[in-house]
This record gives sequence, structure tokens and C-alpha cells, in this order.
Amino acid sequence: MLQAFTHWVWAHIRGVTLTLTVVLSTALLIRGPQASIGPLRWGIVHVIAAGQRVFGLPIELAHLRDENRYLRSLVLSHIIHQAENRELRSENERLRQLLNFRERSRFRLIAARVLAHDSEVPPTTITIDVGFVDGVGANMPVMTPEGLLGRVEGRPAGHRSLVRLISNPSLRVAAVVENEDRGMGILRCDGKRLRVENVAQEARVREGDPVVTSGMGGIFPPGIYIGKVLKVRNDPHALFKEMLISPGARLDRLEEVFVVRETSPSAATIGGVPDAVDR
Repeated sequence: MLQAFTHWVWAHIRGVTLTLTVVLSTALLIRGPQASIGPLRWGIVHVIAAGQRVFGLPIELAHLRDENRYLRSLVLSHIIHQAENRELRSENERLRQLLNFRERSRFRLIAARVLAHDSEVPPTTITIDVGFVDGVGANMPVMTPEGLLGRVEGRPAGHRSLVRLISNPSLRVAAVVENEDRGMGILRCDGKRLRVENVAQEARVREGDPVVTSGMGGIFPPGIYIGKVLKVRNDPHALFKEMLISPGARLDRLEEVFVVRETSPSAATIGGVPDAVDR
């Protein structure tokens, strides 16, 4: 709007300038070469100069604003492009790691994406994009390269499955401490923390010891990494001790997961744990 107005003003100034020029030329012809036209000439010059000062500034400001908007758009586009490149590189690296894990795992795995999770913190259930059409069945274990997540809850839909996570207080997992004493217990969540209960008092357990599935109960095959011992609670007057566990999998940052379909006897393991697991 401002640009249109200033252009209109400049058009009229040019018209006035042309008119004054014609008047000055006519005066010269009428009054002759000896005529004094200095005052008239300087008057015209001052009028034009004043018009340039008054109306030239808005035009310059409008131009600067246009240039500023253009430069800002270039910078914003560059920032967005860089962010997209970083996200693509990060996703590609993550997918390469997942593919490598699936190829090296001793389990036959079905890859899945997380579609949704409940509102709990951390979540206690997730929905994944594979179901019975993809070979998923009830109670199949679900994991990531970092460790156990839980199991498929109930009968899956065609391409959807509900997964009950180890953070769900209703889920129990038979677990074993992977050290020389092999202390066994039951993993559960009290709503805030993971713990392994009913561990024999004589079983030596140290902070940092890895905890894996024991295979007892038949749902979870042995050797799936769960996490590390965070703290040992030992009451000498009690029959059992319990341990607080730091899970290997980040339950609040789940994007891609694997459903364990069956065990592949030919794949390599380290200490009963899939060798691709990062402890």
C-alpha cells in the first residue's frame, strides 16, 4: 500500500518537474538571454530536492523491508534444510542399527513401528502396526536392541497389536541375574520403578549386574536383556532380597520395536544374551 502511494507521488513530482522545466524554457524564450532566472531555477531545484527527501525515504524503507524479508526467508529455508538433513541422517543410522540387530539376533523377529501409547509416564501399553496377518500371536515377546519391552496382549488385529510393557504393574517376568550365582526372581513394576523380587538371600548380587529373562513360565525365552541392577535391598531378617532395576530400553522413546516370533538356534549369542544388545 505504501509503495503504491509513493510511486503515485513520484509520478506526480515528475509531472510537476516537467511542467516547471517547460515554464522555465518559455521564460527564457520570452525574456531573452539577459533575463535573470536564477531565483526561479533555484526554487525549482529546492522543490525537487525536498520532494526527494520527503518521498524517497519511504521508498527506501520499503525496499529494505522487502530485502529483509527475502534474506530472512533464505536463512529460514537454510535452517529447515539443515534440520531435515540431520533428522534424515539420524533416522538412517537408527534403521541401519535395527537392521544389523535383526540380522545378528538369535531370535526370528518381526519389525514394527509404534503407532500410539497410553497417557501414563512412562507408558504401560503401546500399539504397533503389525498383527496376526503379519504373523504376530498372543503373548509374543516384544523388544528393542536395548532390551525387553513386554508382550503382545490378547489376540492381535489384522495389522494392529496391543503390547503390555514391563512398566505395567500387571505384568510379571521371570528374571535371573547374570553372574556366577544366577539369582532368580520375579520382575515387576510398582508403578514407579522396576524391581526383581523373591531373590534368594544367599545369591550374591552387585550393583551393575545385568538382568535377563530366565525362560521360566514359557512366555519369554531365556537370555533377553532386561536391564542392570540399580540397587540391592537386603533385609537380613527376610527370606528374600529384592533389587531395583534400570531398564535397558527407553520406554518413553519407542519408535521401532521387534516382536519375537521364535528362537533361531543358529544365531550367535554372548552369555545367553543376543550379541547385538547394547548393555
